[in-house]
Amino acid sequence: MNFLIVVALALTPAAFWMWWYYRKDMYDKEPMRLVALVFVLATPLSVLCGLLEYSIDGGGEARFSTNFGLFSAILFYIGIVGVFEEIAKLFVVYTLAYRRAEFNEPMDGIVYSAAAALGFATLENIFYIIDEGPFIILLRGPLSTLGHILFSGLWGAALGLAKFEPDANRRRWMIIAGLFWSIIAHGTFDVLISLGKFFPDQNWLSLSAIPFLAFLYYLGSRQISHALKISDFNPRNILKRLSETPPPPAEVISQPANPRRYAPNPNAYRFRNPTADTTCQVDETTSSLPEPEANNDKS
Repeated sequence: MNFLIVVALALTPAAFWMWWYYRKDMYDKEPMRLVALVFVLATPLSVLCGLLEYSIDGGGEARFSTNFGLFSAILFYIGIVGVFEEIAKLFVVYTLAYRRAEFNEPMDGIVYSAAAALGFATLENIFYIIDEGPFIILLRGPLSTLGHILFSGLWGAALGLAKFEPDANRRRWMIIAGLFWSIIAHGTFDVLISLGKFFPDQNWLSLSAIPFLAFLYYLGSRQISHALKISDFNPRNILKRLSETPPPPAEVISQPANPRRYAPNPNAYRFRNPTADTTCQVDETTSSLPEPEANNDKS
């Protein structure tokens, strides 16, 4: 098969799911160049993790993933596959995006974790298409590709919340807890889709991975809703901050310390209103003077 066709088939579900999650970042979208950079640089780590997992599993012998029984497969998928791949994806997001100014709301952790997860899933899809044919993408597109996003979304949501946590110790434990649950979810999904190998007469058990993904999708939707609800760019939060901000104090114009005083104008009476009453008021001091004595001499 033409390699360009293989790449196009592998990229199709990745492009769809990236659009699906990118549009959920409603208030302050991340720059596409940074999202694309996280996606591209996650792919070589996918190759590295795949080689390590293949070597530990004994190459084509599939010792831990199949031949040593179900318990060994559980340990392998959780302790090796889940640990390697989720730490690698977290490493890409933490080094490329987490400490940048563009990472400025909790939703960003989910967006960048989806980009890193799709970088992993796309390269895996290329190998699966080459090995098993083009129709395998019909199964991996809606399941495994989405699964990578949902696994990484657990630490992505934790990373987004931790970014704005002032307590450094609490911030560290939030990220560790998110990474732990993403490893558990990743390993559990791989175990569920492998159940048919351990119970050949009950291949339908592998379908249990579908309701498990549905639960993870529901959980991821709740995390997205919470991240958008507490975002500083949410219009409701902006209005709330504006309503809680006290108005600035009114500016007080101070009077000069020694204001200049002017003497009264002696000619002010000339500018009085002519219609005003100009009757002179008699000084009370003059009215109290004794009146002259009457002349009582008779002529």
